[in-house]
Amino acid sequence: MIALTTSEIRKSFSVRAAYSKGKSSTLLVAMATASQLLSVEPEKLSGAVHEQTFYHLAAIVLAVFSSIIGVRAFADEFRHGTVVSLFLSQPSKAGILVAKAVAAGMVGASIAVVGLASMTLIALSIAGAKGGSLTFGTADLAAFSGLVLGMVGWAAIGTAVGALMRHQVASIVGILVWVLVFESTSSGFLGGISRFLPGQTVLSIADVNQETVLLSLGVAATLLVLYTLVLSVAAVFTLDRRDVL
Repeated sequence: MIALTTSEIRKSFSVRAAYSKGKSSTLLVAMATASQLLSVEPEKLSGAVHEQTFYHLAAIVLAVFSSIIGVRAFADEFRHGTVVSLFLSQPSKAGILVAKAVAAGMVGASIAVVGLASMTLIALSIAGAKGGSLTFGTADLAAFSGLVLGMVGWAAIGTAVGALMRHQVASIVGILVWVLVFESTSSGFLGGISRFLPGQTVLSIADVNQETVLLSLGVAATLLVLYTLVLSVAAVFTLDRRDVL
């Protein structure tokens, strides 16, 4: 199991996809941060970094890319036909899923760290130039740590979805619709129940300032783990009962 996980981690960090996703996510986070700050009056540029709107935007962007990384970790094996040799070398479907989820989670955490560093640097620079008073302290570090962990969760969920659906494009489109459409509009028709959706639990862990009331850290973390476990169990069950190709 250790050898399999190490192999998946090495594979994840040796392909161009991880770096291209990292560059793209960092660029989008930087653009979202800059555009939002440049449109705000200087007197409104105050408070902690993690309480700002651009932090919420960054969380959504990073969630999309982390989940796509997870999807591709498994769906690419089916797309390129390498899943046959993968299952022959390691018969345990659960073991493969865990190894890929760990590797995807590490990539997701890495792009989150880079994206947040870029966001913070740009935010403090623009706010300072406009005469704002944004601050960065221990509360921001705690929120950022929560977001990084949340991206690990999104990557693991993406891996399970990729294994469950197998088709790369369908899986990615499904993730995009869920994160960008369903979760963004869910409060309008689900009300307070929307707090318990996967994306909202991650925002709670990351202490993102929202209109809805955040869940407690313990409840949000427990729900995120449960979502990941349920999808992973469903994926393993499906892999064991379907033909490989």
